[in-house]
Amino acid sequence: MKPPQIRLATIDSDKFAEKILALLNSNKPKDFIFADVVMLVQRETGIESIGMRLQDGFDYPYYVTRGFSQDFVEKENYLCARDKHGQVKKDSAGLPQLECMCGNIIRGRTDTSLNQFTKGGSFWTNSTTDFLARASTIDLQATGTRNRCNAAGYESVALIPIKDLRTYGLLQLNDQRKNLYTIDFIELMEWVAASIGILISYMHQHEKGQTIKNDLQKYHPSRVIGPIKNRK
Repeated sequence: MKPPQIRLATIDSDKFAEKILALLNSNKPKDFIFADVVMLVQRETGIESIGMRLQDGFDYPYYVTRGFSQDFVEKENYLCARDKHGQVKKDSAGLPQLECMCGNIIRGRTDTSLNQFTKGGSFWTNSTTDFLARASTIDLQATGTRNRCNAAGYESVALIPIKDLRTYGLLQLNDQRKNLYTIDFIELMEWVAASIGILISYMHQHEKGQTIKNDLQKYHPSRVIGPIKNRK
């Protein structure tokens, strides 16, 4: 099967934002809204595999996926570390211990002095092979990194937190091709994730309506990073 054509460099962030806002402001149930958003991101970008994790109890399983194999989703669905008795482990703060880089992003365990992490709390790499080669065994063990993305052949990986009042989950963008992402694209995806976070906040407050659109418009990407197609 021929891989989808990557279109990241030609995305018009204004038009893309309008499409995202239209979906988030629709009257559909949230299941359909989030599925439509993931489908739109994949169609507009050409990225091979995209998933959305959302909190469910202690854990953050996949809520929507496109492109990932069933085997990958089943093995990576849950992030909570468990002991030999099947009980959820707790971290030093008494919270459920979340494994892998997804767990780091959801818990806010990032280091902006490293190029792989953004000020917005995201992780991204254009080569998981190179990233793992540079990381020490101690670092990987400390974060509970499973390395399944790399084992599945994914090289370009981005993990974007979905947050507003708190962190609700994350967007995961995986592709087997190297060197797909730029910081401009990651910032655009951070806007998408932040917009989803705002919607979830309002859903939790039972106030879905015009006020959502007004709040989302404040984070329109053209006011934050400008149209990607015009960036050098």
